[in-house]
Amino acid sequence: MTSTQFYNHPSATSSSTSVASSLDSETWCLLSGTDSSSSDTVTKPSRRQSRKKRNQCKRPALSQLNTVQERMLQSFCAAPSPSFHSANGVFTVDPPSKPAPAPGQRVSPISPACRRLCWDELENGARSIAADGFPATFGEAARKLFRLLDTEILYTRRSYRQFLLYRGDIAQLLVDVLQWMLDYHPSLEGSQRRKILQALLRLAKRSKLMPTDFFLGAVQIGEVFFQTPNVDVFRGLHHGRDVCLKRYRNHNQASRDDMATRIIKESILLRNHRDPGLLPFIGILQFDGDFEKTYLVSPLFKSGTIVSYLAKHPDVDRRLLLKDIIQATVHFHGNNVVHGDIKGCNVLVGSNGRAVLADLGVSRLRDVELLSWPTASTMDPALGTIPWRSPELMVSHTPVSPTAASDVYALGIFAYEVFTGQSPFSDLGRGLGNEWAAARIYLEVPKGRRPSKPSAGSDAYQRYGLTEEIWGMMERCWAGDPKLRPSAAELLQSPFLRNLVDKRPFAME
Repeated sequence: MTSTQFYNHPSATSSSTSVASSLDSETWCLLSGTDSSSSDTVTKPSRRQSRKKRNQCKRPALSQLNTVQERMLQSFCAAPSPSFHSANGVFTVDPPSKPAPAPGQRVSPISPACRRLCWDELENGARSIAADGFPATFGEAARKLFRLLDTEILYTRRSYRQFLLYRGDIAQLLVDVLQWMLDYHPSLEGSQRRKILQALLRLAKRSKLMPTDFFLGAVQIGEVFFQTPNVDVFRGLHHGRDVCLKRYRNHNQASRDDMATRIIKESILLRNHRDPGLLPFIGILQFDGDFEKTYLVSPLFKSGTIVSYLAKHPDVDRRLLLKDIIQATVHFHGNNVVHGDIKGCNVLVGSNGRAVLADLGVSRLRDVELLSWPTASTMDPALGTIPWRSPELMVSHTPVSPTAASDVYALGIFAYEVFTGQSPFSDLGRGLGNEWAAARIYLEVPKGRRPSKPSAGSDAYQRYGLTEEIWGMMERCWAGDPKLRPSAAELLQSPFLRNLVDKRPFAME
């Protein structure tokens, strides 16, 4: 293994000289309360002079003192030593320069001049685990590395931010180690698991890297069999097994950056959330390290989306399909994950007749216990498709992240799709283009407009299984106040879902 190269980080380097030598006499006078022009004997000023000086300089002196003390503390881990300048009693500091890393350089945010022990332990511990071939057992060395991450590096904002500066080979190593911890830690759950998953998501998105064991080979790509404005889905084969390969489309540079983020986020969330109601994740197929040539690989669901499945099988018990998706949402929310885009086109049906929830590209973690800040958050401006979007997401003039309550609103709209066989708000968009229909929905929904109720003699009531109880459940999901909506777990306890007889097999053909 080649030796690691480093570059100086503005907040993580230091000088071998003492702090005292890096400060001039005037600075030390400010800290010690003495005059720089005085000798060992200090002449006591008159009372009038002292009072006048205090009135003029009390607040600036306190500010100067805090600034100098802060810079002294930083000098323990900052190099080259900052130079202080004094002008009219105001101290300023020249920040140290930071040369840019060379292309392909292995980048660590910590300078070799003065590396804190925890960063050495982190990198050496990660290399040790990789050298052992990422074992399936979680030994004492792995537990020590986990404690270092949990109680020190991911505990404060400063060290967390430095952690997110890793790039190149070292960043790839740490991404692999974090995924390995999620796979093999014997008792990782709750907030601790979410902390490691959040760190993996953040570092992967910042460095544009994914865990190495996600990548597949020997995948044959066939023809396109499903398309949306942003996605192409291909048939394929992987070790003789039918698979589907999803590829995001790139419209411009902005969508290219968003596409990389969506692929990384969706693959990591799918890999780390296993549930019968979620789309199974096989891996990633990527060519030339290009996200435009990246495919998310999953088992092939030949029945397609729930919309096309119900068109071919109109007489199935639709309550079972709705229950599948509510259970998947309960699983997500129980793990503090918001899906953010629940709709019919994101629900697939397998050959066993069971529905699974797919497309986690706009999903996000939500946890008040997780360390978060605006510049390193996982929030996305994407809020799902307009007819399924809750009113509170429409009225905001600033980007707002989807919530568990907005997921429940979308579940109500999804239930409308399932039990009526119609697209939501189709009456509002009749005779209008997509953009005008979307604009009208944006105007009407915040005012209280909701999907129209079918007549008692419609197919929805006579053939598809819609009842007043189910319609009432939809209306509760559509409450304008998010606090008045039921949780997904409460929806699962609805009487019409509790006593269902389910004879569908779990395994697909």
